[in-house]
Amino acid sequence: VDGSEVYSMDTAFGFFPEEAMAAQKGLPVLEKERELRHKPAAKLQTLAELSSKVAGPKLAMIDAVEHYDEAGGSHGKGYIRAVKSVKPSDWFFKAHFFQDPVQPGSLGIEAMVQAMKSFLVLRCDLPENGNFEALALNEDLSWRYRGQVTPDISEVHAEFDVSHLEQDNGRYCAKGSARLWIGDRKIYEAPEISMAYVLSLIHISEPTRPLYISYAVFCLKK
Repeated sequence: VDGSEVYSMDTAFGFFPEEAMAAQKGLPVLEKERELRHKPAAKLQTLAELSSKVAGPKLAMIDAVEHYDEAGGSHGKGYIRAVKSVKPSDWFFKAHFFQDPVQPGSLGIEAMVQAMKSFLVLRCDLPENGNFEALALNEDLSWRYRGQVTPDISEVHAEFDVSHLEQDNGRYCAKGSARLWIGDRKIYEAPEISMAYVLSLIHISEPTRPLYISYAVFCLKK
């Protein structure tokens, strides 16, 4: 943008024959990842109980947090696991793909992102006058897929294993690795991924927002 690089990336895609797609073996699983995956579920905290800033109802890709440990994970910096029920009637199956319904890969990433946001909500005393970045800016990001969420799947789990937690000048940032599971199969992973919550310079509370927007449009018309 204006001569400045915004994003650079390397990517690769593979072709899988029909029998390989049917097998859905997933990605290789490390023993420490398997141990975290099987940490017992505790009292569920629903998405509605956490924060409306994690996700709105139309894009909610987790239902609840089922395990949270602020000193857990493979680095002792924190761990969270969220769960979502999958139904054949879910809206994305109708649009992606024609005669081959599958959850879009971007929504698998979104589930992990929402688990990351939930960790920051539970771990940090986040001020109201702030917002989450889509993903933390100026941080490395990598991810891999090998598997699909199809209408016959009943449940998926998204987890975030924290390696660093930083707070600086109104910015709260959690870095680590994230994974998406179907049962014991790891189908997505992001070995490097970060989420940040940043204070806003101007905060307009939700009830007054329509009034301010209407006023701005009125001024422009004049």
